[in-house]
Amino acid sequence: MRAADSMVDAMGRARIEAAAQANAADAALWRWFTAMLEDRRINGGTASATGL
Repeated sequence: MRAADSMVDAMGRARIEAAAQANAADAALWRWFTAMLEDRRINGGTASATGL
């Protein structure tokens, strides 16, 4: 295998690992948000433009 091919493979693996970590972080945030929403600690409504 050429050095360039090896570097591309390493970059691909790094991208896949970064994506997996980002997905795990997103999932953790979503679990926290939905738990807070279900416990009614936060309001799921939208803020109006005139009276936040």
